[in-house]
Amino acid sequence: LRASVFHGYARFPLVHAPTQTLFFPPITNVSADGQILWGKTTFKFEIASTWTHDTERSRNPPFKRDDGEPVAPIVLPGQRFSWVVGVEQTIEQFLGDTILIPVVEFIGDSDSELFTDKRPPDDALRFSQNALVFGLDWSFENSVGSRLRLADMMDVANPTDHAMELKYSQRMFTHFTVSAGARWVFAAEGDKLAQLRQLSGLFLEYRLNY
Repeated sequence: LRASVFHGYARFPLVHAPTQTLFFPPITNVSADGQILWGKTTFKFEIASTWTHDTERSRNPPFKRDDGEPVAPIVLPGQRFSWVVGVEQTIEQFLGDTILIPVVEFIGDSDSELFTDKRPPDDALRFSQNALVFGLDWSFENSVGSRLRLADMMDVANPTDHAMELKYSQRMFTHFTVSAGARWVFAAEGDKLAQLRQLSGLFLEYRLNY
């Protein structure tokens, strides 16, 4: 069991629609997570609460309307709770000496459409308010640490909407890791995940580890 406290700026911004300006408010996040081992099965959980702080910058935003007049105060989200529960199974000696780990997780949020009809100010950028994630982590246990990962995030509110990623990675030399893969986003026009379609395609990453 582990607990943590974070005080800083939000990872995802609020969008001030009249001026199309991004605003990153200060937040405080308190969370706890843990896991329970049962043989080769691992049960995991995480719960967090987030507060968005009202400041002088949110009450008097440092940007203007097109006509030069001050804008209205930024509307901030209220306190929210989020949680993740999941289970994974370790399968050793899968096709030789490799290790395969299937994973299933549920991501929940108190601001989602399943729990409230009131939409928070940052609703447009919260893509995983309630989602099921299915994944596979396949480790080849070789000298370069080859690993293949597949993940599929399904929007519970719109079960036909999916964001998927396939990624292969391995070490190169001593301090470098190279990864290659592809992302696909399948979502109906107007659904929240449809905003992520621009991330679809192939990618190549080269990372320095130190």
